Amino acid sequence: MPDLKERAIALISSTTIADMSAAAVSELYAVPPGKQLIVDSIVLHTASATLVGLDDVDIGGGAAAKTPVLHDNVTALAEITAVNTYYRLRADTNDIVNIDGDDATVANRVLNLSVVDGAAGANSVIVDVFGYLIDS
Repeated sequence: MPDLKERAIALISSTTIADMSAAAVSELYAVPPGKQLIVDSIVLHTASATLVGLDDVDIGGGAAAKTPVLHDNVTALAEITAVNTYYRLRADTNDIVNIDGDDATVANRVLNLSVVDGAAGANSVIVDVFGYLIDS
């Protein structure tokens, strides 16, 4: 019987990123072999403190979150200025990107978040990925 993640938009992963100030790549979801991930939206919430200064975040596949790129140079996350705020990133309807679990390059089988220009403080945030899986 198919998994709900293959029949409905579902919470695919929930990842706590401990330090949004450091330039680093964090794995959000590794796509299983034989599947492709279609991302509907990404929600960042429950920040430990303000993310002011977080001026460049990339979300996508590959080692630098750019193969393929889902969101490039996101600057709006600095608007998370209190612990009870959240930010939702929607997939652009004109640029549907999938992460292929059978990609020839292993790193491209993973959805990553890359902090390029980090927040002013070492603050954590939870990143929820919503979408669904299809057969490759």
